[in-house]
Amino acid sequence: LAWVLALLGMAFLGFGVAAWHAGRMPAPLELPRRAVVLEGRVEAVDTLPKGLRVTLGGVRLDPEASELPRSLRIRLRVNDPLHPAPGERLRVRALVREPSAPPAPGGWDFQRDAYFSGLGGSGFALGPAERLGEEAHPPVFAAARVWLERRVLAVLSGGSGAISAAMLTGVQIAIPAPD
Repeated sequence: LAWVLALLGMAFLGFGVAAWHAGRMPAPLELPRRAVVLEGRVEAVDTLPKGLRVTLGGVRLDPEASELPRSLRIRLRVNDPLHPAPGERLRVRALVREPSAPPAPGGWDFQRDAYFSGLGGSGFALGPAERLGEEAHPPVFAAARVWLERRVLAVLSGGSGAISAAMLTGVQIAIPAPD
C-alpha cells in the first residue's frame, strides 16, 4: 500500500509541475492577417543556408501599442545588407503567422514547441530591415555565439564552415541539406 501511495503521489506531483509550467506561460498570440511593421529587440540571430533569421523580443506591432508577451521569429530577405547582432533594435515590414499545427498525426508539433519556448509566431520580411539602435545590456552569450559563428564562416566557407561553426556553437541550421 505504501508503494502504491508513493507512486500516486509522484504522479500527482509530476502532473502538478506540468500544469504549473503550462499555466505560467503567456497566452498564444492573435497576429494580424496582413503585413505589419514590427519593432523589436534582437534576441538571437541564426545563419541559414540562404540569409539570416532573427528572433525578436519585446515586439511592438504599432509604435503606440504595448509589447507582445511572446517573441517572433523573422527570416530576413536574402539580399538584406543588414547583419544584426543580439541586443540591437530592428524595424522590419513582415508577414507573420501563428505556429502551425502538426502536418500529420504523431508528427512534430511546432505549436507545442513554440508555446513552451515562448515563441508567438514566425514569418518573413517583405522589405529590408532597419537598425534603430542598441539596448543597454545585450545578451552576452548570444552575442558571443554570433561573433564566433561569423569568425568561423569568414575563414571557412560553404558546408565545411557551417559544420565547423555548428561544432563550436551548436547551431546546425546553417548546414546545407546535402552536407
